[in-house]
Amino acid sequence: MSKEFLKLELNIKSMKSQTTTTLSKSIKGLMVLFTLLLSGISIAQTTVTLEDQCNCEVLQGTDVSAPGAVTPAGADLGDLYVNTDTGTIYYWNGTTWELTSTDDNTTNASLTEDGVNLVLTDSDLNTVSIPLADIAAAVDTNTTNVNFTVNSTNGTLDIIDSDGNVVSVPLADIAALTDTDTQYTAGSGLDLNSNEFSIAADAVTNDKLADDAVQTENIVNGTILTEDIASGGNDQILVTDETGAVEWIDKSTFDAIADQVTITGLGTSTDPFKVEDLAIVTDKLAADAVTNDKLADDAVQTENIVNGTILTEDIASGGNDQILVTDATGAVEWIDKSTFDAIADQVTITGLGTSTDPFKVEDLAIVTDKLAADAVTNDKLADDAVQTENIVNGTILTEDIASGGNDQVLVTDATGAVEWIDKSTFDAIADQVTITGLGTSTDPFKVEDLAIVTDKLAADAVTNDKLADDAVQTENIVNGTILTEDIASGGND
Repeated sequence: MSKEFLKLELNIKSMKSQTTTTLSKSIKGLMVLFTLLLSGISIAQTTVTLEDQCNCEVLQGTDVSAPGAVTPAGADLGDLYVNTDTGTIYYWNGTTWELTSTDDNTTNASLTEDGVNLVLTDSDLNTVSIPLADIAAAVDTNTTNVNFTVNSTNGTLDIIDSDGNVVSVPLADIAALTDTDTQYTAGSGLDLNSNEFSIAADAVTNDKLADDAVQTENIVNGTILTEDIASGGNDQILVTDETGAVEWIDKSTFDAIADQVTITGLGTSTDPFKVEDLAIVTDKLAADAVTNDKLADDAVQTENIVNGTILTEDIASGGNDQILVTDATGAVEWIDKSTFDAIADQVTITGLGTSTDPFKVEDLAIVTDKLAADAVTNDKLADDAVQTENIVNGTILTEDIASGGNDQVLVTDATGAVEWIDKSTFDAIADQVTITGLGTSTDPFKVEDLAIVTDKLAADAVTNDKLADDAVQTENIVNGTILTEDIASGGND
């Protein structure tokens, strides 16, 4: 069973008999009705805590329905239990739940208030008093009085709150307390104008105001002057602390705050604290402190944006089916995607330019005509991409050849591989008779005239291209080796 506070409702739902309500304050009936209509405090239902009154724990429910019950167990001696079906109250004697009273002949006779307490009196004149302050603290402010009607059947004024609860006040009680004397003599504080009362100017003095009666909403903005503020003493400054409470502190407290570099001044009216220009550096700013409102127009430049952090949602849309491009001057602009219809020839560039069918350069579509001069840089060339056929004859300069070191000669070996060898290797090759020179740019190797003798020539090395006109004489022809096919024809017959 759940344990909760005992609730006492003003409409006496939990009482065993109808309670007669007696209004004991000596107020005029007209003012009672006026208060009922205008009061912002709901009187439909009031919750009162009794545990502090009896210094015990109050349980409620339907588990205990007769004396001698042993459950719920575990209560402390003197704890109370209220049966919510019958309204009967039991107490725990340490072993069982027993009736608090065996007199079943008493009934609740009246419910009154004495200005301090709400007093419940039974037919034997026994009373239970509940402090009005406890009732006020427990008032359910979530309900409001929404309507009142005159119940001619019951002879009551019925006040209905937003939860549908009803409080009935006998019309006879209201009539008995109504002052029918309408005579009034105007005084210094209250004026009668026709049938309307008004308060004279300056009539509400400080003595008439309750403590804490003046709230922020009662003060006109900009009307609190320095003389209206109670002094905190000499050389004090009015601040709010970390909880928001207003307090006076000594102005010397600011000596350590004003470093006279980023913040200068003495904190006085003649020399107020001032943040110096350019004093707010990155370390002074909390994360996310610079909001959009703090940024001037065009304040964010390229250098302020981390590369790769601009997402699609950061870019303002140009409308449906638009593409962000730069024009001939470099200006960024949105253009309709249909502009690309003529660009994508669907041969070298295919696709619709959408996320599902983006533009794509087809393989082998970039031919020579598509490339600007010097467009293919070294970074664009794959390793071993330049072959002999890609090099124009006679265009390899000495500076294009990577050096092999000092006194090296670029040669091909017996397998045809290109390699650098030391020039001294040629000392035995250049016999300085048939081949002379040092193999340098100033004294290159040179075959001497008439140095290429028969022994130096490989078989079939001397081709027709190597023979000068009329170079072959009779002595150069082996007898009997001229065949008929070697003789140029002189014509038919």
